[in-house]
Parts: sequence; C-alpha cells; structure tokens
Amino acid sequence: MATLSDIGLAAATQHIGAFIFFVAFAILRLQPLNDRVLSSQNDLKSLFHSIPGMGSSGSCQLDKYWEYEKVASMRLQFLAAEKRRADQFTVLVRNIPPDPDESVSELVEHFFLVNHPDNYLTHQVVYNANKLAKLVKKKSKMQNWLVYYQNKLERTSKRPEMKTGFLGLRGKKVDAIDYYTTEIDKLSKEIALERDKVTNDPKSIMPAAFVSFKTRWGAAVCAQTQQTRNPTLWLTAWAPEPRDVYWPNLAIPYVSLTVRSLDGIQKVATWLKPLISVPFIKSFIQGFLPAFQQLDSFIHQPANQYPITIGAAIPLKASFFITYIMVDGWAGIAAEVLMLKPLIIYHLKNFFLVKTEKDREEAMDPGSIGFNTGEPRIQLYFLLGLVYAAVTPSVLPFIIIFFGLAYVVFRHQIINVYNQEYESGAAFWPDVHFRVVIALIVSQIV
Repeated sequence: MATLSDIGLAAATQHIGAFIFFVAFAILRLQPLNDRVLSSQNDLKSLFHSIPGMGSSGSCQLDKYWEYEKVASMRLQFLAAEKRRADQFTVLVRNIPPDPDESVSELVEHFFLVNHPDNYLTHQVVYNANKLAKLVKKKSKMQNWLVYYQNKLERTSKRPEMKTGFLGLRGKKVDAIDYYTTEIDKLSKEIALERDKVTNDPKSIMPAAFVSFKTRWGAAVCAQTQQTRNPTLWLTAWAPEPRDVYWPNLAIPYVSLTVRSLDGIQKVATWLKPLISVPFIKSFIQGFLPAFQQLDSFIHQPANQYPITIGAAIPLKASFFITYIMVDGWAGIAAEVLMLKPLIIYHLKNFFLVKTEKDREEAMDPGSIGFNTGEPRIQLYFLLGLVYAAVTPSVLPFIIIFFGLAYVVFRHQIINVYNQEYESGAAFWPDVHFRVVIALIVSQIV
C-alpha cells in the first residue's frame, strides 16, 4: 500500500504537470492561429445568464429536496417562454411489428387513431436512406473540390488539370473544373433516382416512425407509457432534437443479450466459434471474463455478506482512488483547457486537407462539450467523495481540488470555446439529480 510520502510526491508531481498544462495553454492562446481552436467562434459569454437555473443548480444543495422542484419550475418557465419546436410535440416509435395486411405507415396511423384518438395528429415513417446519404456526402465533397479549382483558376488565370486515377497520382490528365462539373451532374441524377427508389420501395421503410401530437400533454403521455402488453413492441420515447438523431440506430431491434462466459459466447454466436478458437483472441477474451465472473459471484452470495464484503474492500482501495483522481482528474482537467487533441487535429487538417474556406471552418470547429464523457466522470468523483467522506477522509482534499479545477476550466470552456448546438432547457437535469440521490443512498449503505 502507498505511504503518505508516496501520495504527497505523486500529488506534487500532478500539480506541476497541471501547472505546465496551464502555462502551455497561456502560450498557445497568444498565437493568432491557435485562437481559432482555443477560443469560440461565437460569443457565448451570456450563456449562464440566458439559461434559467444554470447558476443555482451548479451549487446543488443535496440535503434539500426543494432544489429539484425549483429547477423543474425554471425548466417549465423556460419551455413555456420558448418558441414551439417540433420535437416537443413528437414521439419516436420503434419496433413496430410487421403486418401482412397493412404497410408500416397505415399500421402506425391505425394504431394511434385507436389508442390516442384525441391527441394524434400525424406521423412520418423512417426510411433506410443510407445509400442516398452517401451519395449526397460524395456530391458535397466534389462540390468542395470544384470550388477549390475555381478559386485556383481565379488566382492563376490558368485552367487547372488533374489526374483521374488513384489519389490523383495516376491516370488520364483532364481539365479539373470540367471533370468535377460532369461528375456532379451525374451524381445529381443518381441522387434523384435513389430518392425515388427510397420513397417508393416498401423495403426501404424501417420499423420506426416519428408521431406528432396536437398537444405537449398528449406527446408526454405517449412517450412515458407502455403501449402494448408486449414491452418490446411499440416502444415510445421523446423524439430527439433533429440534429441529435442518429439514423442508422433506428433500425436496431430491442434485444438484450447477456454473455457470462466464453462458452456462452460460443453458444449464443456460433459463427464466432472459429474466431474464438484462435489462441490470441481466446486469451484476450478470457483475460476480461474473470472480472464479470467475480461480479457474478458477488451478486450470488448471501445478502448478509454484502456489507461485510463492501466494508472490507472499500478502505483498501483508498490509495488507488487517490492516485486515480490525480492522474485522471487533475491531469485530465488540465489537458481539457489545453485542448491538445483538437489543436493537433486542426493543424494537421489545415496543413494537409484544407482546400476551401468551408474546409477551414470545419477544421477549426471545436464542437460541443462532451456530456457523454465529462458528466459521468464528475458523477463518479462525486460518488467517491460521498463514499470516502466517512471511511477515508484523506480522499476528500483531492476531490475538492478536482471540483475546484473542473468548475474554473469547464466554465471557461463553455463560455469561450465550445459551440452550443442547441438549447435543451436543462433536459439532462432529472438524470443528474437521480444519480446524485443514488450516490447519497450508496454512501449511506457503505
């Protein structure tokens, strides 16, 4: 087990590393070229004032239930004052069962006219347009190349030429502008044909649909209730904001598969048996399975042994979590403000791939804040703080430092760096509040 001096040395090292990151950020921030990535393209300085409840919910008083009511009230006020959006009245329906007598569209209309006659308004089935999307993307790339060569013609007054072979390194040499103009015309015709095919081919229709209602209340009732006795059919959920829809996922069936051992993998997916027989792959899989087997043995032990097992194991891991917080938390937060990965990607794209102003705008876009990675990490550290507050209080200073750094850094990133795609009205707050309550319960059990 690590001694106090070891932990102190590691903490000092991490402090120095974090300081170096901040100094590097300050130096890079002074360079005008890096300003495209390290500062926002849009003025978001009024973000915390424009989002109701952002400031008050950040200082969450976990011992008072009224905070949830307060935030919920502000969310309702925000949504009531906001202009109406289609996704507020729309529900995403998945796993629509096939019917030999009706098309998917007719089946959806009939189902909701029967079960929601007073609130149903209209619907739109989902089409499998993956090939069409690829053609559109290809056309967009060619239009970008056409703009590049047209700009080159304006600069040099000489018509540019190119080779039509692999990566433009071989093949017949042709006029670049004429070539891309012809190819874009061909793609436009292919896109029109593919669009007609998708629209008229019943096989292109996915077992999913967006159903719109006359009122928000009708949409809420449908989104939050089970529609049939079979819980795997007619699955309903709030429709995501249009820019959040990931179309390939809409056709994935509702299937839950539990694999507990290598034999189980072979039984469930027999086609993987030749692959699993390879010694290297077999060793790799078996290296990860013991963790699941230990979890399985923990779950199936007598209930009265849970507190003993947990109470004995958690204090022993304190030094590990202290190290984890310093390595992942402190260094991760320092790296977040530096944004080293987006910075390197931007310069590589700018040097090798940028051809037009559109390419440059896309390359320098820092994107939006990663809630899928940042929020779970903060929730984990919050849980660790609650659990170890009484068991091993020496963990708390490291967590407090992490939250102090996280507040300063993420506030800077949200206001000055990241581009907010759209305003959800604190839609994620109920999930955050629920996880905080679970963390409190876990800390009390432990």
